[in-house]
Amino acid sequence: MTNEVPNYVADENGRAREVSIEIYLASLSDKDRRPKADRIGDAIVTTFFTGIVRVPGRQKPFLFETTIEGGRHSGFRLSWENHRQAIDGHDQIVAAIQSGASVHGYSFRTASWD
Repeated sequence: MTNEVPNYVADENGRAREVSIEIYLASLSDKDRRPKADRIGDAIVTTFFTGIVRVPGRQKPFLFETTIEGGRHSGFRLSWENHRQAIDGHDQIVAAIQSGASVHGYSFRTASWD
């Protein structure tokens, strides 16, 4: 690809595939871009496919993101390399909120709780 900033879509296995800007833009209407959303009290936890590299120069791009809006964790964000990590991480974050635990002990590198 010759894009200045690489663009990605998720393949059928949830892995990133670099594509042209035209294909990326066409994918923005894809219904699978938001694989999960949950409301827990005042908090809404949403996990979605961004298709945007958030860490330039990183060998494997973070293409999925989980955000929390509302509640005591409002503004929390976590990025994922693939669909499986995103769904598993989403579920762990929801479970932590439901149990009253903090989500701020999550490790970006190991994708596990510290």
